[in-house]
Amino acid sequence: MGVGILSAASALLDAPGATLAMTETPFLGLMSTWATDNLSPDSASTATSMASGFKTRTKAIGILEDGREVRNLFEVARSRGLATGVVTTSALVDATPAGFLAHTDSRDDYDRIFEQIVGTRGRGFPALVLALVAALSGCGEKAPEIRPVGE
Repeated sequence: MGVGILSAASALLDAPGATLAMTETPFLGLMSTWATDNLSPDSASTATSMASGFKTRTKAIGILEDGREVRNLFEVARSRGLATGVVTTSALVDATPAGFLAHTDSRDDYDRIFEQIVGTRGRGFPALVLALVAALSGCGEKAPEIRPVGE
């Protein structure tokens, strides 16, 4: 949400004592999330920008234009021993949550995104849980084959 939306919401609440809680916080952060190749970014490039601090081209998730993968907030947190998690109202393999979980040239490569999510967080999960995640994540008509770790 940008400054313009906050200003408009504040104006609509123009009543004695009415404020937005988010305008009362001691800190404010602003972020630009444009794509490197398009004036109108998609959620893959904007999620990558939010998750990593790097701009990329449209459709790319966690990958720079030159093909290098960039670390995202979750990878940095896990490398420091912190727990991570995603709450989403869309499929887990959609571009926005995937921007925090995966690296791929195409936001449409749902199977690869799913495999990366399971590969980094699925170790030790029973096959039934992984099958449920596959079904609920909307990763295509047929969920990727799920094999026990080590095979």
